[in-house]
This record gives sequence, structure tokens and C-alpha cells, in this order.
Amino acid sequence: MKDMKITWRKYWAVDGLEVSKGGYVRRTYNDKRAWSGKGFPQILKRQTDKNGNLFVTILKPKQINLRIDRLVASCYHYTVGKPSQGQVFIIHKDRDKTNCWAENLKWATPYEHGQFYANEEWVNTPDGYRLVLDDIYVSKDGKVKMNGEELTICDSLYDSDIDMQVAISPHIAIWNGKYYDRSNKLDKLVAAAFLPIPDNLKSPGLIHVDMNYMNCNLNNLTWVECDSEEYQEYMDRQKVDMEKRTFELNPERAKHLQIGQGV
Repeated sequence: MKDMKITWRKYWAVDGLEVSKGGYVRRTYNDKRAWSGKGFPQILKRQTDKNGNLFVTILKPKQINLRIDRLVASCYHYTVGKPSQGQVFIIHKDRDKTNCWAENLKWATPYEHGQFYANEEWVNTPDGYRLVLDDIYVSKDGKVKMNGEELTICDSLYDSDIDMQVAISPHIAIWNGKYYDRSNKLDKLVAAAFLPIPDNLKSPGLIHVDMNYMNCNLNNLTWVECDSEEYQEYMDRQKVDMEKRTFELNPERAKHLQIGQGV
């Protein structure tokens, strides 16, 4: 393979990393690798992970594995390097994970990904869970698993500023090496996997049909316009219910601060 026959594009997230349309990756910088006597740029060795995905390893600024299909899709399907909101997966049109040509790849939402790979157990498990984030699966009744283990659903957190437990929307807390990421709300995970946003909505908002923010069952979720009366009614009810929940979690402290009073 000669570099002159390959078109390279810079990968937006790592300075000095370039990707070809056919799924090859090269670096134009030196890193912590032992000097091999070769000049730069160097094409990185492609490897296969336990799930059959191709990846390369970089050591700058720290050692990390990068999936090749994501690199190619980032460089050749979006000018800014990132997919549109909600598209967190890559579809291989011919279902061959080792075929990382740009023409064979497509960004997809968890729902689109789950529908495309409907018969694949690594996406849709026999017990009804669907892959919604890397290594994270969710069921229609609002249960979440990671690496085969069911995760605890959290509905409150400690606020050190007021020294209280505060009610929040049900979510999963994932340790990212530095802190617990609490951004993954349970209702949004269920909707992402099983409830696509209708095309006719200009500003979609997710509500719970029975007005109970704790009930994240798929049958209880629906998309509406954010400026609709229905959405505003739900948000007002959620605020009131969270205040009540906070009061229940901290009866003495809440009474002192008059939280939840009059509701």
C-alpha cells in the first residue's frame, strides 16, 4: 500500500491523526512507542476487539483504543466530525463489522440500530433488553443492565449546599473514572431505544402519560411539542411531585426550610 494512492482526512479530536476512506489510520507525530526506524507518517496496526470491531491504539495524550468505524464515520459523514443528536451507534450496511469503508457506514440512533440488528443478540437480548449506549442495555419496563448486571435506578442525590437528599428524575449513575455521570435519565434511555421522535414535532419533549415522573415504562411515555399545554402541565406536576418527594426524604430538614409545604 502506498500513501499516494490513499486520501487522508484529519481526525478532529486528535491532532496529528488521519483516517482514510477505506478504514486505515495513520499518525503524523511521535509518541511513546519504541522507535522502529520508520519515518512519519506511520499507518497504525488494526486490531479486533472481543466483539469483532476493528480498532487502533494511540498513546497520545494517553493510551486509548479508537474504533475504526467511528473514526471513518466522523471524518467522512460529518464536516464537524460529530453525528447529529441521538446518533450514538454505527450501522455497517453489509453487517460485516470489519468492512469500515465510508460507503458501508451510517450513523444511527439506538432505535434505528436496534431495528437494523433486530435478530442480533448483542443488540437485542432474548430477555427483551436493547443496546442503548456502549455496554448498556435497557428494557421496555425501565430496567438497565451493564455487563450483564442490573444497575440500580437512582431517584435522588445528596445536595451538600443544603445538606439534604434531593429528588431528581430516575437515572443511572455510571462511574467514568473521575466521578459518577448522572446524565443518563431513565425515561430518555427507554425512549431512545424504543420510542423514536415523530418527524412532525419541531421541538419534541418527553412526557409521562400518567403524570408520574417515576413511571418510566415504555407504555407510559410519549413525545409532544415543548410549547404545548400538555408538556407544560407535565413539567409543573413534576416539579410539585419532586418537592413532595424531597420532603419525604428529609422530613425534619424540609420542614425547617419549608420545602414541600402547601402542596
